[in-house]
Amino acid sequence: MLKFRIRHYSLRQRMSLLGAFLALVIALFLSLLLYEHTAYQEDHQISLGIREAEVQLLNLRRNEKDFMARLKPEYLQKFEVQSEAMAANLDVWFAALTKTGYQHHDMELLRKALLTYRLNFFEYVEYRKQLGVYRNEALNEKLNQLSQQLQAAIPERHQDAQALAMRLYSLHQMFLMDPEDDPVHEFERLATSLQAKLNASQNQQLRQYREVFQEAVRISSLAGYNENEGAHYLLRKAAHEMEAHFSVLSDAVAVYVEQRYQKRIFLIICCSVLLNTIDAKM
Repeated sequence: MLKFRIRHYSLRQRMSLLGAFLALVIALFLSLLLYEHTAYQEDHQISLGIREAEVQLLNLRRNEKDFMARLKPEYLQKFEVQSEAMAANLDVWFAALTKTGYQHHDMELLRKALLTYRLNFFEYVEYRKQLGVYRNEALNEKLNQLSQQLQAAIPERHQDAQALAMRLYSLHQMFLMDPEDDPVHEFERLATSLQAKLNASQNQQLRQYREVFQEAVRISSLAGYNENEGAHYLLRKAAHEMEAHFSVLSDAVAVYVEQRYQKRIFLIICCSVLLNTIDAKM
């Protein structure tokens, strides 16, 4: 069609028109190629940010639960490293999104939720450290020492008092392993009974033992006897809020990336139609 529309022009004019048309096609093709490459790189970085954040979020929750179940320092260290990596990854991911002009209110909410989750986790860990992660640490160790000192101070011939002291030891161990109200009440009841069987010096030791146990009860209450109480509950709540914000944001970003792809396809089609139109009119 092109040769019939420009045949009434001189050869030089035809060559100029063909050259201009060819230059337009090349310029348009290169522009589209550069645009597609840049947009693809941006979308790839955004999609990669989603996948990395998802994996890091799963690892965070796994390290949190592993620490609570096993109380081993290595899981705490893993959590610290993973949470810092996730915070850094969110900054990179959000920077890539902002560069494309995308904004979503859950971006800031997710960042705040991660910070709250980390603070609540470390608060829970601090309570666990005060209680004693292992048996030879903190309040756990102090309670064991005080119990042993009390038992040593009671003569063997006072078998009733010895039995009560040993029972108190079992109760404080039971409470530290599985915090509940029943061992606390039983501990106080037996301690009151034991008090009547001891002399002044022994009662001073018992009083100190009870005070430390009451402090352990207080710290355990702050930490939470179970996942629905205390710092444990706040941690679980923060984790669920963080997961909810991430779910909303990742879904919205996935839709945004797909829309950008569809727009690029539409632009390529429009450019093709434009070139065909120009070709048809020449």
